Amino acid sequence: MDVNKIQLDIWLKKIKDILEESRCVLQEVKYSKVADLPQSVSDSEGKSISIVFGGQYSAGKSSILKTLTGMDDIKIGAAITTQTVREFDWNGIKIIDTPGIKNGINMDHDEIAYKAINEADMLIYVVTENLFDNYIAEDFRRLLIDHNKAKEMMLFVNKMGNNGNSVEIRKIKENDLKRVMHPYENAVKIVFIDAKDYLDSVSLGNEADDEEIKKALYERSNYAGMVRAVNEFVHEKGMTAKLTTPLQQVSYALEDAIVELNKEIGNPGIEMLIEKMRQEKKTLDDNRREVESDINLIIAEHSSQIRDLGRQVSDAVSKATSEGDVKQIVDTAYDKVDTISDDCGKCIEEKFSKGITELGKSLESLENNPNFKRIELSLTENGEDSPIVRYILKENLISNIGTRLAENTVNKNNIATGLETFSGSEVHDVIIKLGGKLGKKFKPWEAVKLTKKINYLAKGLTIASVIFSVALQIKDDVDRENAEQEMRENRRKIRTTFNEVANEMETYFKNTVKNEITDSYLTSIRSIDENIEEILRLEGNKKIEVDRLKRENQACKNLISEIQEYAVE
Repeated sequence: MDVNKIQLDIWLKKIKDILEESRCVLQEVKYSKVADLPQSVSDSEGKSISIVFGGQYSAGKSSILKTLTGMDDIKIGAAITTQTVREFDWNGIKIIDTPGIKNGINMDHDEIAYKAINEADMLIYVVTENLFDNYIAEDFRRLLIDHNKAKEMMLFVNKMGNNGNSVEIRKIKENDLKRVMHPYENAVKIVFIDAKDYLDSVSLGNEADDEEIKKALYERSNYAGMVRAVNEFVHEKGMTAKLTTPLQQVSYALEDAIVELNKEIGNPGIEMLIEKMRQEKKTLDDNRREVESDINLIIAEHSSQIRDLGRQVSDAVSKATSEGDVKQIVDTAYDKVDTISDDCGKCIEEKFSKGITELGKSLESLENNPNFKRIELSLTENGEDSPIVRYILKENLISNIGTRLAENTVNKNNIATGLETFSGSEVHDVIIKLGGKLGKKFKPWEAVKLTKKINYLAKGLTIASVIFSVALQIKDDVDRENAEQEMRENRRKIRTTFNEVANEMETYFKNTVKNEITDSYLTSIRSIDENIEEILRLEGNKKIEVDRLKRENQACKNLISEIQEYAVE
């Protein structure tokens, strides 16, 4: 059909904009076939209109081409005769033959055929008189609807000579076909032919009997109707088909890129890995909370023992009668505080060692979960080259958490007693990471600080001991009252000093636990959170990219429909 210049210029501008924008988007998502895409409509200027023959294998496509072109060297037969794309010229039109699809033998034939269909201006889809089976119907509708080929397509039903190719038979088959073609049953022209009948008719001699047979075969072949239909098809839709061809090619590329990106977004290996990492985090956090709670209880219990000791010393000093008694009481108290602080450190070590052992068991069980053992295979099967999978492999996130933490190990030789339980296991590294913190161990509360406290206390009590030694000689009520007041003050100082000792011990052990243990847990937990966030960020970016590709593809399809609708008017 003729297209006025103004309308043509409008379309060319729209096509140019869509091709440029689509190419830009595909480059940004790193689509591998960008270089193969048309850059403008001018890429096809000067080229012949191209018609591709596609469809069911052994439907007689090669026979139809031999019928149209008259070329004797086109191989035909009952078997699969076309293995690659072949091009022929017919009245200045480029005719393209493709391998049949869904043959169940050569799966690469489908890819070859679809590529040729995508690059051609127009499509003639060929089936036999048996019409569609489920596979061919699905393929036909995909081209008809998903690839916007409805208004640039004809349907040839070949081998109709087997049924006589009468008007009545055609009507019956046409009704059957329209159910598959809905809602484009009126857009696609159907031509019933028999290419073999035509070839047989031209191969017969010129005898009278042959002439009658030739005529019957020729009429049954509907050769004239086929040629007329193709010429009308090209005349009506050839111009607009050439305009939509680059758009069809870009649309196909956009859909291909969407499929590839969706593989990354829906990769089951990624979902399994995130779930595993979340369970690892919960296991670490639960173990941390339990260990911290138990250790804080240990610290509180030992601090309470020191405070109780202060009260006991306060009472004992008040009953002392000499400086020697006071010194004895203070020395004994020092030894007990030292024992209490030493025992506190040992109890913390034991509790932490037990907690780490339980953590190891929990992580080992998690690592042996059959679902999580399939993560690596699932990841690589569904997109090994994707940015998300590359990040996962780079950060070694598939391996167990122990292996990932091994890089930060403090000293693999300084493991707390009892941690050898998991030696050689896959989880051993996480025990090394956390248990290695105990290489320093919890030294009994620093003796220097404690000695100072006790020494100051002893010096302060020397005066009190003198007061105690002469207490019975005090006659004056005022002196007695002053002595009792000083005694009460000394007892208060004793209790205060031991409370300060208990507080310092609590502070020391809690800070040590935080700096040497809790931070190790929290660092590991933060690392897991950061990795999950990065995976989700990358996955979210992919979803944004898919949405953008879908918008570009819809714009492309809308313009195809606009041009095709104009051709129908």
